[in-house]
Amino acid sequence: MLTITQSPLSRLWFVLRCYSLLCSFVAAQISGVTFLRVWERWDVVYYKRIVVEGYSASSATTNFHPLFSWLAVPLSFFWIDPIASLLIVSSLSTLFLYFAFEKLAEVDQDATTARTATLLFAFWPIAYILYLPYSEALWLVLAVICLYFSRKQQWWWAGLAGGLAVLTRQQGLFLLVPVGWELWSDARHDLKYRWRNFLALTPIPLAYAAWVLYRTFVLGDTKPDTTSFRGLIASTLLSPARNQVVKDNEFMWPWKAMSLAIKRALQLSFANPWLDLVFGVFFLILVILAWSRLRTSYRLYVAVIVIVSFSFHTGMAATGGAYLSLPRHLFLAFPVFIGLGARLADGKPWIIWFAGTVVMTFFLFGFFWARLVP
Repeated sequence: MLTITQSPLSRLWFVLRCYSLLCSFVAAQISGVTFLRVWERWDVVYYKRIVVEGYSASSATTNFHPLFSWLAVPLSFFWIDPIASLLIVSSLSTLFLYFAFEKLAEVDQDATTARTATLLFAFWPIAYILYLPYSEALWLVLAVICLYFSRKQQWWWAGLAGGLAVLTRQQGLFLLVPVGWELWSDARHDLKYRWRNFLALTPIPLAYAAWVLYRTFVLGDTKPDTTSFRGLIASTLLSPARNQVVKDNEFMWPWKAMSLAIKRALQLSFANPWLDLVFGVFFLILVILAWSRLRTSYRLYVAVIVIVSFSFHTGMAATGGAYLSLPRHLFLAFPVFIGLGARLADGKPWIIWFAGTVVMTFFLFGFFWARLVP
């Protein structure tokens, strides 16, 4: 039996992990900073603060769900630097993510096609985020496990994985859509079966409720806005600290957010807004290519992630465009790569691997040097 250390996926992970560390070392040497400090950018500042100091309503840390940082805290007991601890968590999450993703793809595809889908996922240029001290790798492995268990009709395990995903990122709440659809489709018109198993979905909303209650009563962070229903939802489900991280942000119709993003990009002299738009459009093309090869639950989930991502407007401030981190948010629609694997299984994947590595290198050095927003 092939062990994890002998698997091509583990070797792929090892090469990409070492390559990203090498890029950071080169960037640190050229910039004249220490190896670990070159990673301290954007959200990493807040994750580090949580590991070192814990949560505080006054430090903008409550905008970030807790599981990723909390998993790094025990490592600090062994005098490991907080950023190194976060890198360890994201690195191990990425290793398990590759195996979990391939297992999910194999539910519908043969081994060769599932491997192609996994490699497409691993080499999509935005996948460099998996090797940063960010929460995406942990969230993705939990989300993939959630969908895998739902495909196997192991509903309580799916609900538990979904609840842990919620404690990692807000988008975990959207896992209710594909898991709920799979459960409904499996009910076979048996009402008793259906409602008994629907209880397995409760860990997902309960995890979100637990986080909101923790912010409200332990951290004193939540300040409900009762002037409107929209304001009440925004002020309770989302932390007020989000405006300290990104000054102006709101949800609006995606076509309006898109027009503002284009307008903002035309006003700025740096590349980040255009990168957000270009890779956002590229991902839409991937969705179109993969759509016919996706099962219904995956389509629903991808549609929700895409619509929400394109509806999230991050203001017209000089720190970035109106679609800040759009490609990173779209990357959470991971079933797209399962559909792409089925479509491109007979293609020439080495071109994709090479191009993906080149663009990931560009993003890595942009993150280290130009503080390019992931």
